[in-house]
Amino acid sequence: MAVVDDPLERLLTPAALADPSAVYADLRDNSPVYWHQGIDSWIVSRFDDCLLVMKDDARFACDERRFEGTASQSVGVPAELLSLQSLDPPESGPLRSLLGRGLRAQMTRDFERRLAARVERAVDRRAGREFDFVAEFTVPVVLGSIEEILDVEPLEPSWFSGVADAVTAAMDSPLRPELHEPGIAARGVLSEMVEGWFSRPPSGGLLGYLAKNGDSATVDRRVLINSVRAVLHAGYESMSSLVNLAMAALLEAPGGLAALPSGRGEPAIQELVRFTSPVRIEGRIPLADTVIGGQRISAGSFVTMIIGAANRDPARFERPEELDLARTDNPHLGLGRGPHACIGMQLALTQARIIFATLARLRPRAALAGRPEYRGTATIRGIDRMVVTFD
Repeated sequence: MAVVDDPLERLLTPAALADPSAVYADLRDNSPVYWHQGIDSWIVSRFDDCLLVMKDDARFACDERRFEGTASQSVGVPAELLSLQSLDPPESGPLRSLLGRGLRAQMTRDFERRLAARVERAVDRRAGREFDFVAEFTVPVVLGSIEEILDVEPLEPSWFSGVADAVTAAMDSPLRPELHEPGIAARGVLSEMVEGWFSRPPSGGLLGYLAKNGDSATVDRRVLINSVRAVLHAGYESMSSLVNLAMAALLEAPGGLAALPSGRGEPAIQELVRFTSPVRIEGRIPLADTVIGGQRISAGSFVTMIIGAANRDPARFERPEELDLARTDNPHLGLGRGPHACIGMQLALTQARIIFATLARLRPRAALAGRPEYRGTATIRGIDRMVVTFD
């Protein structure tokens, strides 16, 4: 059942998809902690409250199995959903350590050079004409990057994008229940593909590392397969969303790509993550009665954090609605915190830094040729189409 003037539904209106700041402000100012009947969950949107829930895994669980008798929407955890994303410490410890080491092993100078070369080729092919940045730049660059990280043969872009999009859409299933089953099926397709890769693992990349270093005594093979599927999906969808949203934000700001600072660019990339918040909703389950923002929350209730709103909270960030590429005091939540912080955080930041440094060097006068078409999803914010010109 829908809530009257529901802020979550308003996040999906065309105006809020393009600029959610007004909805974020309304949530923080007027409903910082409120019960949403439609999804049977508490909604929190202030920075301090979201940070508390993210970091305190002793009180707030990702893994529903830690609380028997959770709220009414809990129907058990399907096998397809058991992955590093859903497991909590200490169970997640060995798996998180293994995947973290494997991803760090891919962060080489050669990888950075090949990524820069991939960006250069994508730019050269589209010089002097209008083109869809999403389909013709982001998809080949980001998909090629995750294929290299895993060390797998090229995937068919339109097929893979369709499956990945179904997984992304299903993250909105509390609002759109009809998306749940297609999302489970899509996860199964990707897990089956990953299982096939593990049956004939390459010698290099993340898959090769896991094949050589995985310890079946401490890491369940099915959960490992699902976790690599999650790395594949996030490495494509979340990274694509960041690249597209950051490009739109830069081209809509004074100076465009030329405004990016030269040299060490991580503060600018961190600010782009904060400002765009591609992953803007996360959830947890309180394991005991607790208080958030002065509101008593019962054990077993769901808590949904609006990360995008927290990242624009004026109680924590100066001039939060301003894209400040020199911002240094920037403890944003866009890459998570605590035991569920993004496992590929440094790899993602490195990729974004190289992509935008290369774009700024080669096409500093790139421009939008029309308004971006934003994706109608709440959990992962994204862009479906964005026409750009490279002079």
